[in-house]
Amino acid sequence: MDCRQGSGVSRATRRPGESPSDAAMSIMFEMSKVWDELEGPTVNPTMLREALLRSRDKGAVWDTAIYSIVDRVISIDRAVWIVQPLRR
Repeated sequence: MDCRQGSGVSRATRRPGESPSDAAMSIMFEMSKVWDELEGPTVNPTMLREALLRSRDKGAVWDTAIYSIVDRVISIDRAVWIVQPLRR
Protein backbone atom coordinates (compact mmCIF):
# COMPACT_ATOMS: atom_id res chain seq x y z
CA MET A 1 0.00 0.00 0.00
CA ASP A 2 1.30 3.44 -0.90
CA CYS A 3 1.75 5.47 2.30
CA ARG A 4 0.73 8.62 0.43
CA GLN A 5 -2.63 7.21 -0.58
CA GLY A 6 -5.43 9.20 1.01
CA SER A 7 -3.12 11.80 2.49
CA GLY A 8 -2.75 15.43 1.56
CA VAL A 9 -5.21 18.05 0.41
CA SER A 10 -8.26 16.71 -1.39
CA ARG A 11 -9.25 17.94 -4.82
CA ALA A 12 -12.46 19.33 -3.30
CA THR A 13 -10.49 21.93 -1.32
CA ARG A 14 -8.10 22.90 -4.13
CA ARG A 15 -8.71 25.56 -6.72
CA PRO A 16 -8.35 24.45 -10.36
CA GLY A 17 -4.68 24.32 -11.28
CA GLU A 18 -3.50 24.68 -7.68
CA SER A 19 -0.89 22.18 -6.56
CA PRO A 20 -1.49 20.15 -3.39
CA SER A 21 1.39 21.93 -1.63
CA ASP A 22 0.01 25.36 -2.56
CA ALA A 23 -3.42 24.31 -1.30
CA ALA A 24 -1.90 23.09 1.97
CA MET A 25 -0.04 26.38 2.42
CA SER A 26 -3.26 28.28 1.75
CA ILE A 27 -5.06 26.28 4.44
CA MET A 28 -2.21 26.84 6.90
CA PHE A 29 -2.37 30.57 6.19
CA GLU A 30 -6.11 30.59 6.95
CA MET A 31 -5.48 28.65 10.16
CA SER A 32 -2.81 31.16 11.20
CA LYS A 33 -5.42 33.92 10.84
CA VAL A 34 -7.53 32.11 13.44
CA TRP A 35 -4.55 31.95 15.80
CA ASP A 36 -4.00 35.68 15.21
CA GLU A 37 -7.54 36.30 16.48
CA LEU A 38 -6.46 34.72 19.80
CA GLU A 39 -3.63 37.18 20.43
CA GLY A 40 -3.90 39.58 23.31
CA PRO A 41 -5.50 39.40 26.68
CA THR A 42 -8.99 39.85 25.20
CA VAL A 43 -10.62 38.32 22.13
CA ASN A 44 -13.82 39.08 20.28
CA PRO A 45 -15.41 35.59 20.23
CA THR A 46 -17.79 36.47 17.41
CA MET A 47 -14.89 37.42 15.14
CA LEU A 48 -13.03 34.28 16.23
CA ARG A 49 -16.01 32.13 15.22
CA GLU A 50 -16.18 33.87 11.83
CA ALA A 51 -12.46 33.22 11.27
CA LEU A 52 -12.93 29.56 12.24
CA LEU A 53 -15.78 29.16 9.76
CA ARG A 54 -13.87 30.92 6.95
CA SER A 55 -10.88 28.64 7.47
CA ARG A 56 -13.13 25.57 7.64
CA ASP A 57 -14.76 26.55 4.36
CA LYS A 58 -11.30 26.70 2.78
CA GLY A 59 -10.44 23.20 4.01
CA ALA A 60 -9.05 23.62 7.54
CA VAL A 61 -9.98 20.92 10.03
CA TRP A 62 -10.47 21.88 13.66
CA ASP A 63 -11.33 19.75 16.66
CA THR A 64 -15.11 19.97 16.96
CA ALA A 65 -14.85 21.01 20.61
CA ILE A 66 -13.61 24.45 19.59
CA TYR A 67 -16.99 25.32 18.09
CA SER A 68 -18.78 24.37 21.33
CA ILE A 69 -16.30 26.35 23.40
CA VAL A 70 -16.62 29.47 21.25
CA ASP A 71 -20.43 29.16 21.13
CA ARG A 72 -20.54 28.98 24.93
CA VAL A 73 -18.29 32.03 25.24
CA ILE A 74 -20.55 33.90 22.79
CA SER A 75 -23.63 32.96 24.85
CA ILE A 76 -21.97 34.60 27.88
CA ASP A 77 -20.59 37.70 26.13
CA ARG A 78 -20.60 38.25 22.36
CA ALA A 79 -17.99 41.00 22.44
CA VAL A 80 -15.29 40.14 24.96
CA TRP A 81 -13.49 36.96 25.98
CA ILE A 82 -10.63 37.40 28.42
CA VAL A 83 -8.19 34.66 27.51
CA GLN A 84 -5.26 35.83 29.64
CA PRO A 85 -6.21 36.98 33.10
CA LEU A 86 -4.11 39.87 34.34
CA ARG A 87 -1.31 38.74 36.64
CA ARG A 88 -0.67 40.86 39.69
